[in-house]
Amino acid sequence: MGTSFVNLQIRSNSIREIEKILPGSTAGSFSDGWTTIISEHFQVGDIEKVAKKLSKAITQSVMSVEYHDDDVLRMSIYRNGKTMTSHITGGEGYGLPRKPGKSKVFIEELGFDLSEDKYLKAILACEDLGKKIELLQHFLGVTISIDHKMMLIDDSVKEYHCQRDLTIIEEYIKEASKRNRIKNQTKAHLLEEFEGAMIDILGDHKYLIGIPPYDRSTDSYKQELIYTFIPNGTLEPMFDVSSFQHRRGGGLLMAANSYLSYFSLLRRQYYLFDYDGQMLSQYPFPWSGMEASPVYILEEGSFLAIDNHRTWLGEYGPDFKNKWKIPFPGFPYYNNNAIYSCKIDSSGQSSELMKLNRSGQVVASLRLNYEGYHDRKGRFLFDEIGRTFYCCSAMTANGPGMKIFVLTEQMELIRELDLESRSIFSVVLDSKNHKLFVHLYDKEFLVIDTESFLILSRRKWEEDSTFLTVDSHGRAVVLTGVSSIVLLDTHLNDISRHRLKGLVFQEFTNERGNLCLLTGTEEGGAGSMKIRVYEIK
Repeated sequence: MGTSFVNLQIRSNSIREIEKILPGSTAGSFSDGWTTIISEHFQVGDIEKVAKKLSKAITQSVMSVEYHDDDVLRMSIYRNGKTMTSHITGGEGYGLPRKPGKSKVFIEELGFDLSEDKYLKAILACEDLGKKIELLQHFLGVTISIDHKMMLIDDSVKEYHCQRDLTIIEEYIKEASKRNRIKNQTKAHLLEEFEGAMIDILGDHKYLIGIPPYDRSTDSYKQELIYTFIPNGTLEPMFDVSSFQHRRGGGLLMAANSYLSYFSLLRRQYYLFDYDGQMLSQYPFPWSGMEASPVYILEEGSFLAIDNHRTWLGEYGPDFKNKWKIPFPGFPYYNNNAIYSCKIDSSGQSSELMKLNRSGQVVASLRLNYEGYHDRKGRFLFDEIGRTFYCCSAMTANGPGMKIFVLTEQMELIRELDLESRSIFSVVLDSKNHKLFVHLYDKEFLVIDTESFLILSRRKWEEDSTFLTVDSHGRAVVLTGVSSIVLLDTHLNDISRHRLKGLVFQEFTNERGNLCLLTGTEEGGAGSMKIRVYEIK
């Protein structure tokens, strides 16, 4: 789950008066010229009634701020019990219509100079929600990313003090203007659209999609179908799994290697199906409760599992019989019939990269000898010529940094790369063109040549983004916010920017070699539910 918060803001007022009008709320002046109101009773989607009530009782206009799971921002202005304007960003995935909002109304109702409308217009047009919140705070001069839970952690007024700084917004507008001058070299074509909501992403380009209508009382859809991508890039239904009661009963659905496995907590049963929907096996859980979690479906319908306390790793057959079990060596990565993990000692000062066979035996390993803290959350990547890349954070005598270890199939060290950054946000490997695209914590993109191991390009990147993939043309695909993608070349120059409808869930390469993007509505019974597939060409 991402960040969520709800609050009300007004331009100065009597704190006692507000707390009397809204019993149970807390009002405070954390920033000059503003009063912030928070309450444990404020909820996303329900704040409108409270804001209207307050706006009827005081002379000032009331601004409400609702931010949900780093996906949706709704900001509204109320006066005399009426909604003057609303701005909604990112609501498409929840069935909320996108609303730009009237910047001049915000300006006038909040008492700013109309000459500053150009700043607010640029901020409201920003698609990166994290950046938008930051810019709004610099424009308004008040912290809006606050709610009662945050105050329980730190009730220091200084912690939430904010000052206006229009120079930061001016710099943002200059950078945005540069990006907007770039002419798109690709187009986003809508390949497919149908009514539905994404329930679960199962793996192997398989998706559990709910077909409306949605019954809120039973938390179910008319149908719950598994879809798969087909070569032309569109989705095709595989079979109906409404009877699984997956969402209501809990459990885990996974797809890989031509098998669909279902761990049903409701029935305490394990089911294994092929991709034609034929049930191959059914067995009761050998565990009390769901005390272990499957992490990979292997060949022949076997699966890797780790216990919830992370004390062991084991493999189970399709008959649910344990094949082997070993002390937990670190989170496993599965590639080419081998298991990779990083085992770290209890002190966190020593680690070993291990390659295990399908019997759980260590067949190759490499001890990492650098002094300092060893990261428990590193990630493995694999290229097409048998090399393994291990990316991790490292705290050494020289301070925090990033390390990338390049290994042979026998886990012999080829190269150790040191990057000056606390961590990596995202990384994708282009095996075909021998490039590694890295998004650093310090808001910077890098491209590393995996033959010479030189940094070919670097670029500062302020937007809240994630590397999704590298397409068949060698272009890095970056997800910005929840609905926009950017295509970059190997020099990190913009090729195209596309804003799509709905949340971007996953990517797929079709038979034409073009990138396809699956977008739509998340589950939960939104008023308007759509699943879409776009082709970028």
